[in-house]
Amino acid sequence: MRRATSRCSRSWNYDSTALHPNGVMKGGWFIGPQTTGKESVLAPLPYIVQGNSVYLATMSVPITIDGKFA
Repeated sequence: MRRATSRCSRSWNYDSTALHPNGVMKGGWFIGPQTTGKESVLAPLPYIVQGNSVYLATMSVPITIDGKFA
């Protein structure tokens, strides 16, 4: 569904290191914080969502429990 206004929504895909057509690793938003233990911000990049071309920015924060990635 295409919306006339910007919205914040959640989605995830962390099971792959394959590349999107735009060259970004599919699981990069997850794998980066998992391996570094640090926050990650990815610039807006073009993706196809529900048949529409959209730009998505990604902000990821690792969650740890007793010092281990959860």
